[in-house]
Amino acid sequence: TNEYLMNRKFEWVYNAKPEIDNPELQNISYDYYFPRWLRELSYDKPIHGLVSGFPKREQKILKKQQIVSILIVPIIVQTRFWGFIGFDDCYKGRRWGKNEISMLSVLANNIGSTIERFRTEEQIKKELQTKQILIKEIHHRVKNNLQVIASVLKVQAEFVQNPSDLVL
Repeated sequence: TNEYLMNRKFEWVYNAKPEIDNPELQNISYDYYFPRWLRELSYDKPIHGLVSGFPKREQKILKKQQIVSILIVPIIVQTRFWGFIGFDDCYKGRRWGKNEISMLSVLANNIGSTIERFRTEEQIKKELQTKQILIKEIHHRVKNNLQVIASVLKVQAEFVQNPSDLVL
């Protein structure tokens, strides 16, 4: 089966302990700890609120990081959930407002569009490279075929008795 895993790739912290190098926060199973996140984020819905109101398995991971409240929005690439970006508050419980959710969603959409554009550009580069190789191969074959034709004509020309027969 394909298990969805969560890995922390980037982190910016202010007045909090960095967790990016914490091995306990790598390869976390969405299926086991965060099935609700996987479901909601896959439908392009944000996750937000007080950690104390979250399911126990989610709390287990989030409280290890001393997160009191969290706002998570999905990054969607080609209509599929790719990852997420979020804000944590490690000092106070807070309700995230519509403006904060909207702002983070715009940022996540820009990240998703950038990833999509990058993938498309890479695919175009690969296709162009393949076409260039194909054109080189066609040129090579045409050149070889023309050489074969020239050789055949040269051999046949040696057997011609009347020089006027060589003119087309």
